[in-house]
Amino acid sequence: MHFDAIEDFERELGLPSRWYFSLMSEPEHWSFIVKVHALFEAALPHAIEAQVQPDGLKTFVSGLSVGGQFGKLTLAHAVGVLDAKQMKFVRLLLSLRNRCVHDVRNVTFDLDEYFVRLDAREQCQFMELVQDHFAALEADGKTPASRDEFIRGNLKFVVWLVASKILAELYNKRELARQISQMEPSSGFSDSAFGEVGFSE
Repeated sequence: MHFDAIEDFERELGLPSRWYFSLMSEPEHWSFIVKVHALFEAALPHAIEAQVQPDGLKTFVSGLSVGGQFGKLTLAHAVGVLDAKQMKFVRLLLSLRNRCVHDVRNVTFDLDEYFVRLDAREQCQFMELVQDHFAALEADGKTPASRDEFIRGNLKFVVWLVASKILAELYNKRELARQISQMEPSSGFSDSAFGEVGFSE
């Protein structure tokens, strides 16, 4: 189960046991979004460092912003830590977090109200980011329409679950990279990866 990886990641990051699971009980959507985003901000440097291997890289990556042309997300995608759809979802989290923290009036932020106010195109984009993670509902005999109805009616749970799956994949990729590095001589960071994120000379 991917939840085991979440608990392992919590220990590695120095978080209380089952901290991520407690977020579903967070009464305010504002604090829920901020905390989920904060976990990604902490987890990405760990996953990136294991993927590219040089000691001390985590300190450098931790100092980067999450978004932007030279941020953690761009670097994570360039080195294969996040795929394109995962990166888009974390960008969505970043957008929601920024909406929450950059205007004090948004302390009453509500995911359901946010979704309703999106235009049709934006709602479709949101659904495309999360639908794949709920394919099991169709396997249980539900139609795509009923799957979408479930997603629309449980937005906080949907964000929590999709985020948990991506975090688990980050941890599993980190562990695989760490195991491989123990079997092979360190190859360091490739020039091509630097070039992809614009760090080449």
